[in-house]
Amino acid sequence: QVAKTFGDKPKESPFYSRMINVNHFNRINKLLDSTKGKLVYKPNDENDREDCYVAPHVFEIEQNDALMSEEVIKVK
Repeated sequence: QVAKTFGDKPKESPFYSRMINVNHFNRINKLLDSTKGKLVYKPNDENDREDCYVAPHVFEIEQNDALMSEEVIKVK
């Protein structure tokens, strides 16, 4: 579904968001590095700190995984 929405290179899509700043980019990358979950999907795009771009990732995780330790996306 991600590829259908954003194409094979989400980084180039005008519809794919960026992290608000480098601090949040680093926070999310730390969580991604800490997960013990099974990576199910990630496009060929690499995360880009300068652009605050985090590629979409889909994981199968347990309830106590690092990705569940804090709110990743806050919806207002």
